[in-house]
Amino acid sequence: ASYLGEIVLGHDSKTFVAVRASPHLVKMVQSGNSLTRTAAFKALAQISSYQPNAKILVEAGVVKIMVEEMFSRRIYDEPMNSKIEAAAILANIFESELELEKFQVNNHGHTITSDYVVYSIFDMLKNSTPDKLNINLIRIILCLTKTQKSIATIVSVVKTTEASHTLTELINNPHDDLAITAIKLLCTLSPYMGHTLA
Repeated sequence: ASYLGEIVLGHDSKTFVAVRASPHLVKMVQSGNSLTRTAAFKALAQISSYQPNAKILVEAGVVKIMVEEMFSRRIYDEPMNSKIEAAAILANIFESELELEKFQVNNHGHTITSDYVVYSIFDMLKNSTPDKLNINLIRIILCLTKTQKSIATIVSVVKTTEASHTLTELINNPHDDLAITAIKLLCTLSPYMGHTLA
């Protein structure tokens, strides 16, 4: 896993590795050993950066595990922030052209487009999380704006919570990538709620 996370893989190699290694890497993420988890996250991040691998990763159960990492899992003594890694992997997968409504994220029947997920993401965004995590959270929200069900929920959340202020404040963030990603989301939302944003 360490080797797969470090070497530069070509596109064909990424697909081969995704097919062969994804199920094992998912199991490694669920282990209690922080070195094992770090190596598995790095490898999954590289594999997920190639969009044609999204379907393979979904079939290996990556989405459910990464959502659990973001919202539920609490490990305080790890050298890495697994939430940042999980959000990056999810954003990579969702930016492919798969139908997001079908992605089940837990045993309670929630899908990635459900209110539970949208509210949870905005809740994380509100709580001054690291810039890298915020970028990936906004990338996920941008992907969710492509579905009718989610865009309605997202607009509702931004209108009725402090999310509009949070997103507006991010425009002035010194981290350029975060500011640009926030502006992209605000541009996408403005036709639905320009007055609120103004």
